[in-house]
Amino acid sequence: MKILQVAHGYPPHSLAGVEVYTRWFARTLASRHTVRVFSTRHLPDRDDLSFLEEDLDGIPVTFLVNNFTDYDPILEVRHPEVAERFGSFLDRIRPDLVHFQHLIKLSTTLLDACKSRGIPTVLTLHDYWFLCPVITLVQRDLTLCPSPGNLTACTRCETATSFLNREEAGTYYIAGMLEPMMASDRWAALQGIYRAGATPDSAVSTLRIGLIRRFMRDRLDVADGLASPSRFLKDILENHGLAPGHIRHLPNGIETNALKPVDRPPAPPPLRVLYLGTINKHKGVHVLIEAANRLQDLPIEVSIYGTGPDTRYDAYIRSLVENPRIRFGGRYDRGDLPALLGAHHVVAMPSIWYENYPIVIRESFAAGVPVVAPDLGAIPEAIREGRDGLLYEAGKPEALARVLVRLLREPDLLHRLEAGIEPVLGMEEHVGRYEGLYEDALKRQAEPAGGDSPLSILLCGPADSRAGFAEALGNALVAGQRRPRPEVYHLGESGDLTAPLADYLKRLDLEGAVLPVESRESMDALLDAGGPDLAVFLEGGDPGDKLRLRLESAGIPVMITPLSTEEMNRQLDHSP
Repeated sequence: MKILQVAHGYPPHSLAGVEVYTRWFARTLASRHTVRVFSTRHLPDRDDLSFLEEDLDGIPVTFLVNNFTDYDPILEVRHPEVAERFGSFLDRIRPDLVHFQHLIKLSTTLLDACKSRGIPTVLTLHDYWFLCPVITLVQRDLTLCPSPGNLTACTRCETATSFLNREEAGTYYIAGMLEPMMASDRWAALQGIYRAGATPDSAVSTLRIGLIRRFMRDRLDVADGLASPSRFLKDILENHGLAPGHIRHLPNGIETNALKPVDRPPAPPPLRVLYLGTINKHKGVHVLIEAANRLQDLPIEVSIYGTGPDTRYDAYIRSLVENPRIRFGGRYDRGDLPALLGAHHVVAMPSIWYENYPIVIRESFAAGVPVVAPDLGAIPEAIREGRDGLLYEAGKPEALARVLVRLLREPDLLHRLEAGIEPVLGMEEHVGRYEGLYEDALKRQAEPAGGDSPLSILLCGPADSRAGFAEALGNALVAGQRRPRPEVYHLGESGDLTAPLADYLKRLDLEGAVLPVESRESMDALLDAGGPDLAVFLEGGDPGDKLRLRLESAGIPVMITPLSTEEMNRQLDHSP
């Protein structure tokens, strides 16, 4: 079978987790099938959207130059020119199946380009991008999002991002900023954005985010196969109405050739602790340093290996060091892993975000080294507490310090954890499991589309930024955990959001998602057709309650805003 792998970056030009995994996957798949790779590169000296061909590991790789010359949140998810270029590439190579590893920096409509050509598709969901505009479910003050999928929360994060763009220009703040790294007045302003009622009027942003969420959610219906490396990610997406019942749990594998169990160092003391990975805020290296600072009087040594683009954060964590037993080792290559892992008793992974499938944990286990990590996200799926590693409360240096002290003072604990490590999933078996998903995708692509009629929601009230219209419309568009997705009928006066609504609907090709009810006749036609499934009223959207009473007498459930997507879903779950 001729299979195309698609990712937003590819080694050696990009070395983050998804990119490295894609390379492993492509190399293993190439022993069984004909494989090509399609990816992107940032090359300012070349024409935007031009192609660059390379041969990497004996696999032909086509890079689309994407220099992001005109950043636009909608182009991030629907970029007609990128989709057109990808379509021309498909017509040239004619694959039997396309496996998308990630669509960021590309366009989610690459799925549609395949569908229109009858090419089956599989999409692996490596993170929270289809639910969270900042991908990580971490707010810009580096606290975990308290309400994933909530449009008000998403808008506040967008406002906070704009604030950091202005106030921290020239710095690298992926995932967010730490309080000690900002001036006190700017930190207070950032915190103010997240306080209820403190967000400026940003209805246009809420409107755009809601429409983008609906558009991206619909793209998951275009894919013929969906997979998640962790149950945590699968559950959080499905619980928010993203392809419920259609995401398959397929844990990732890793290349294990160079990571056989290594010789172990002499038993502690000293206890030798190793950090491996990117030096970035969301990876929580500062938590590990603060934990080690508490242990200056104990024979515990901490080695930190890795680099990152955030030079300011790197300088900050170095300034935190008080314990002379903390050492920075700098950049490492994968070939260095056996020696590094063989020289340490335990690997510490202090992340402060919802990790999905940490490669470092699997690499450590492949070498027979236990792992200490937070009880957060999918990490408890990867680490069996007390059997092959230890968990602690995320973001708490004192909790991590207690675990390290326990490893030092319980002589048999390290041995028990090492003995409890089971073989990790290798790429051969992992790719074999994906071949089963490929076969299912081929069958699904050949089946006719289902004929279920969409849910319908009537939204009554003016299209005005002061009336909560943007949030109500966004919640309605992403409601409906049953498939297919809802259609929203709007009955109300024009307002200041009418123009941006029309623009966004056109640019996202969602004209059929929001339909105007312009007259009594069109309302009668809607009711005669048996709809809507739910009516939502903005405050003041039904003077005299005449329409509400009419709908209720027809057995149609009615809700009054403000309300959430979750409340709409609960009502829709009980609708006829």
